[in-house]
Amino acid sequence: MPGNPPLPTAIVFGASGAIGGALAARLAASGRYSAVHAGVRREATVPEGTRRFCFDAMDEGSILAAMADLPEPPAL
Repeated sequence: MPGNPPLPTAIVFGASGAIGGALAARLAASGRYSAVHAGVRREATVPEGTRRFCFDAMDEGSILAAMADLPEPPAL
């Protein structure tokens, strides 16, 4: 009998804003994800239970670099 499949990871860009922060917090609290990555443009506080990463939305290279640095990157 196979075990349970691994939990997926989630990623939220704009997690320092009201809507993005609420979404990241809700996903983290749900228990349905092994990790919730909270993306912010600058050093900023992110919801408890999430993993912060920084990116520049206007620079595709910074987004790719941020994704490569995540300990549990989501499948894209």
